[in-house]
Order: sequence, then C-alpha cells, then structure tokens
Amino acid sequence: MLNLKELKKNKEILKKIRFDLTPQNATMNGFQIRSPEDWKRLEELAEERTGYYFYVDVWDCQARLLLVKNEKFSSSAVAQIKEIPYELLIEAVNEVWAINRSGAYPINSKIEKWLRKELKI
Repeated sequence: MLNLKELKKNKEILKKIRFDLTPQNATMNGFQIRSPEDWKRLEELAEERTGYYFYVDVWDCQARLLLVKNEKFSSSAVAQIKEIPYELLIEAVNEVWAINRSGAYPINSKIEKWLRKELKI
C-alpha cells in the first residue's frame, strides 16, 4: 500500500482522484438486472464510478484514512494516509451520526481540504 509521500509522486493516481465518490455511492448495491438494457445501464453506471476515492475506515475502534481504486466491478485499497490528524478522522465519523456496519465512512470537507493541500491538487 502506498503512503502519503509515494502518493504525492504518483501523477497517474492524483489526476484520477474523485472527491465526489464515497463508499456509499461508489458501488451499485441493489441494482437488479432484468433485461439486456439493465445490463447495459449497469455497465454505464459502473464506468461513471471509476477512479480513486478516499474514505475513513474504522476497524476495531480505530480510524484510518484509505484511498481506494474503484474499477468497473471491483475495488481495492491502494494507499493509507497515516499523516492526517486523527481528530479529523474522528470528526468525519461523528458527522454520520450512526454506526456503519461496514466501517466505511465518507470523508468530510475538512479532510478534503487537508488532502488537497497535502497532495497539491
């Protein structure tokens, strides 16, 4: 997994980072395919959601900031940003006002601002 220093050097990833994607809208849970047109629409939707996005991952009561590569029908974590102030992560989790069973929380505007500054994007 990449760290912040390595990520800053990876121009290919940096130009594909999307702040409009979240763990909740990056996937197509619940999409039903009942016809060939549905399959075509699913592929179009999946293509629209490709790129990289950040999210706050909470596991065993510990928060961390991850960058995910979202492809048409799969995703994988590619970076962990350990340099971010922990308080920002906790604030983003608390903004949701609910426990998320998946442990995947969207970043908030403060984290986005911090990332844009650090990554110079």
